[in-house]
Amino acid sequence: KGADPSNDAMPPSSSSSLSQAELTSSHVIAGLLSSAYAAARPSCGLPLESASKSELGILHCWDLTTKGMESLYSALRLGESDVFYHLGSGAGKLVLYVALRGVACSHGIEVQGAKHSSAVQAGTRLRQSFQIEDGQEPEVRCAEFTFSQADVR
Repeated sequence: KGADPSNDAMPPSSSSSLSQAELTSSHVIAGLLSSAYAAARPSCGLPLESASKSELGILHCWDLTTKGMESLYSALRLGESDVFYHLGSGAGKLVLYVALRGVACSHGIEVQGAKHSSAVQAGTRLRQSFQIEDGQEPEVRCAEFTFSQADVR
């Protein structure tokens, strides 16, 4: 079992270093990620009936919490013109988080097919959530992101 991203967003009282706008953005991002991954199974798309115990042991889609991603993002000091690559991106949660934070491009590279498929599906759901009608502006913007199934050699 992993963490639900909507449950680990920082409440306003927990951090004095973030502005109210950043806290609101963090909560919106956590909600968007939660929605994008709502249909994913803990096995990241691998049918549970056919998965061996060793396969299930390495498929942890939810290991990185929103708080953990926020800490990593802050430490990396990424800006709007940066490009972010995540090698071994798993189900793509960090890639999508970085894209939602406004980094110019965010790319995930994953060798395992089920994890890559989960990342692509979550990315598709996230893109769909940004299809807003009646000219409404989204609360946060999403930068470009891609997922590749590849091995770096």
